[in-house]
Amino acid sequence: MTRRKLIHRLLGAGAVILAGIARRANKAMPRRFTWAAKYRKYPGGFRAPNDIFTQSKWSG
Repeated sequence: MTRRKLIHRLLGAGAVILAGIARRANKAMPRRFTWAAKYRKYPGGFRAPNDIFTQSKWSG
């Protein structure tokens, strides 16, 4: 093995190791906190509280 091939293999192995370390460090970093956007209007219909016994279209 020539010196040039050895250096190329060492650089390649080092790049793979650094990429793995960077990927793990990126997963370990805490994520930025974002608030959920508030809806202006409820996207569905409301039911009366005493109307809980009738079957809706979503029940199995």
